[in-house]
Amino acid sequence: MRRLGISSARWSSILIVCSDGLWNAAPGADDLADLVRAQPRSAPPIAVARALADVAVRAGGHDNITVAIVDVESATEPEEER
Repeated sequence: MRRLGISSARWSSILIVCSDGLWNAAPGADDLADLVRAQPRSAPPIAVARALADVAVRAGGHDNITVAIVDVESATEPEEER
């Protein structure tokens, strides 16, 4: 089943683009967010992607597992950080 979620990027956000091999390994988007938050803030995107792929493999890895992590910075800082 295809799923698409659209939201506004927050200042210093992370965008996860993944195949169902990862998506089906986690019960929902909040669970994927928790997995990302468990990584050190200094971790490069490739390390975060590998950690997420490892979770999917440990969960059984019944499908292809593709993960792309993109650091997103909004064009302007939020009001409270100005």
